[in-house]
Amino acid sequence: MARISRQEHREDSADEAINRVLAAEQEALKGVAHAEQQAVELIAKARLHARHIEERADARSSKLRVRCRTWVAREVAARRSKAEQVLACPVEADDRQQKLRVAIARLAVELTGGDE
Repeated sequence: MARISRQEHREDSADEAINRVLAAEQEALKGVAHAEQQAVELIAKARLHARHIEERADARSSKLRVRCRTWVAREVAARRSKAEQVLACPVEADDRQQKLRVAIARLAVELTGGDE
């Protein structure tokens, strides 16, 4: 009888060990499923965050383009105005030609390193 009792005890022990292993396996599977769900949520949050960053960057880029176009338009207008003023200045043709000859001569001296 003692022998049967030991065998029953061994079977009970083996059954308990198998049950513990199965329970641990189920807990591990639950842990993996939970981790996978967390990963999915993190990916969704990261994509949303990236979308917000992209939208902000696009908005800032658009504003910068507008400011640059405005600045360029102002600069072009200012230079055109200055050019019109210069062209409108009354200068004698002979005076212009003389000034041009002097400027060319000075430039030639600068470029060649020679004397006038």
